[in-house]
Amino acid sequence: MEKPAGIFETLIQRFIAYGRTTWELTKFQFIGLVAGWLASVLSYFIVFFALATFMGLLNIGIALWLGEKMGAAYLGFLALAGFYLVVTLLLGIFMRKRFKNLIADFFIRKILSKTDGNES
Repeated sequence: MEKPAGIFETLIQRFIAYGRTTWELTKFQFIGLVAGWLASVLSYFIVFFALATFMGLLNIGIALWLGEKMGAAYLGFLALAGFYLVVTLLLGIFMRKRFKNLIADFFIRKILSKTDGNES
């Protein structure tokens, strides 16, 4: 049988090894979590950028076409800007709370799915 001091030293060494292993595991979990968030944000940014480019070019085309029908190019841009102003005001007045809840629920689901270990 070992001396009590030898058993105690072995226990301390095992505890230190357990602490290091736990620390490494926590670091890897954190890196995985951050990498998942960055990949998600980057993928949404790429899709948003492509969609914004398409919408911008489409709006320029519509504004020029409207301007041609109205007799002056600037009138088409004014008409389109007025349309977007009305849409923005209506969405801001009637849908603000719904958008806020939708965005909050999205982030809550993302955080909970990452902490539960479910990758989605």
